[in-house]
Amino acid sequence: DDRLTLELREKEEALNTIKKFREAAGVKLYNSQQALAKMQMDLERVAELYNQKSNDRLSAEQNLKSCRDRYADNVKQRTDLENKQIEAQRELDKLLFTVTQ
Repeated sequence: DDRLTLELREKEEALNTIKKFREAAGVKLYNSQQALAKMQMDLERVAELYNQKSNDRLSAEQNLKSCRDRYADNVKQRTDLENKQIEAQRELDKLLFTVTQ
């Protein structure tokens, strides 16, 4: 009888140990799931921020290209005007030379 009581007590202690282990594992799993959910939210926020910054960068690059194109056009127009001005000055100089003779 004592042997059965002792064996029963040992089995109950083993069962309690397993229950405590199971409960601790459940708490650890719950905490891990909470941490995972937070990390997933952080990842989504970072992905959104990355996409926004990527779009901002593309927009800035397009704006830069547009500015460079306008600058190149302005430089060409200036060069053309300077060449026209030089040519007009030559013609004026020729006319003045002709008139003064």
